[in-house]
Amino acid sequence: MHEHLLQEHSVDLEPIREEMQLTAGNAPDAILSIYNQAVSHQCRADAPVAGCSIDRRALHTFSHACKADGIEALICFCCGRTYTHLADIPKERQEIQWLQPLEEDPHNAGHFTFLGQPAPDIAKLLGLDTYLSRYDNGERRLTSFETFDEWCVHLPMHAEDENPKKLLCNPEDILFRSCMTR
Repeated sequence: MHEHLLQEHSVDLEPIREEMQLTAGNAPDAILSIYNQAVSHQCRADAPVAGCSIDRRALHTFSHACKADGIEALICFCCGRTYTHLADIPKERQEIQWLQPLEEDPHNAGHFTFLGQPAPDIAKLLGLDTYLSRYDNGERRLTSFETFDEWCVHLPMHAEDENPKKLLCNPEDILFRSCMTR
């Protein structure tokens, strides 16, 4: 570091070194001392990075934000990423919204919509049957290695549906089956 300071920054530091020679003599590490003092001066001029009062204030704010239901980790149904959802942040600034994915179709009594779309349309798009028809072919079939049970949720097409369609999703979503059943 001393060599780098001498080669690259001596033009900037030399005038300060000349001033120091009047009071401190000709110290061999004067350039390094000047550099260290400049860094220290800059650090003292900025806001403190850490400290007891800042730590206590940050911990108090953090614990207040995490009380009760103020913080949740919501999982995206499509990509499986986990997003933090904070109750104190306005809805439009959140990275993710909680939605009840399965609802009764307001225009077709006894039938369901999934994320606002008719359930049969979603089954055609995200259904396990659709996926297998596209990718479970050839000599090494996916169904030979995987049952896909842990990767699916059941989507009823209508209220009395005895055979709901399987939607292919992320395995984390299997924990939230209760939001998919009536």
